[in-house]
Amino acid sequence: MKKGILVLAMLLLFSHAMAQEDAFMAQYEKEHGAVHTWSLETQAEFSSMDYGSGFSVLPMENEITQDAALEKATAALKTQFKLTNEQLAAYTPYFSFYQTHLRTWQVMFYQKDLEKEGKLEGYQVSLRADTGELVRAYQVPQTDYVFAPTSQQEGIDGDSPYGRMRLYEKYKATREMTKRYGDDPILWPFEAYVELSEAFPEEYNCHMPKEGEITLEKAKEIATGIMLEHGVSKEAVEKGIFQCFLREINGKRQWEIQLHTKTKEGGYNTKTVMLDALTGELPQGEPAIGNG
Repeated sequence: MKKGILVLAMLLLFSHAMAQEDAFMAQYEKEHGAVHTWSLETQAEFSSMDYGSGFSVLPMENEITQDAALEKATAALKTQFKLTNEQLAAYTPYFSFYQTHLRTWQVMFYQKDLEKEGKLEGYQVSLRADTGELVRAYQVPQTDYVFAPTSQQEGIDGDSPYGRMRLYEKYKATREMTKRYGDDPILWPFEAYVELSEAFPEEYNCHMPKEGEITLEKAKEIATGIMLEHGVSKEAVEKGIFQCFLREINGKRQWEIQLHTKTKEGGYNTKTVMLDALTGELPQGEPAIGNG
């Protein structure tokens, strides 16, 4: 009985919080239009507020332009999904710009006929902001790589009460990390991602090492040696920012060591080394160093 009352109280609190968010969002949409149509400036402004994610920012002068992003995203869809110019004419492009561990352009292509009915379906393309290199392209809804729905994951995009609650929990958690550690997620410590992963394992996938696995410090030491052996400069290692994650990938636990170095344009160049969590060795068949 007490447990049921506690759950009900939590639901009421979340419902109240979501109602406040809905009212705030409704006012913003009244002023600026539907969320997906917002300008980059409006997205960045909203992102910096209490109900925002903190990840929407503005591109810098030396990063690729919106027009260049559209050109590269269109080319990616033609290559990845074999779409023709005639087929692409049925979609309207929209833009976002994110700063997480990478600065990226997000180009969304929504089908015009469905958009009129309030349905956002089509494609999304993610591009590195510094080089325009393709990060990934996928269909929206994201059925090609998002976890298959279960009773607990159903509506993870916010279409169900559970999904809306999860979204609310997630943005509050990331905002809390921003308050603790600053606006740049690259500067957040390992423990922050472990904490986020405990609540959102499908998004963050970062774990504490188990007994018998190499430590974070050892993984970083091994990865640093590999980077130096493969052409990364000593200056980059000394001045760069290391991020370490212990991932579970296809049933195997691996350290992912990232080295971020600042570019002249203000973004980051990232080198990544993956290591077996037990042995500290490079996974078989994978390159010693990856980009991004």
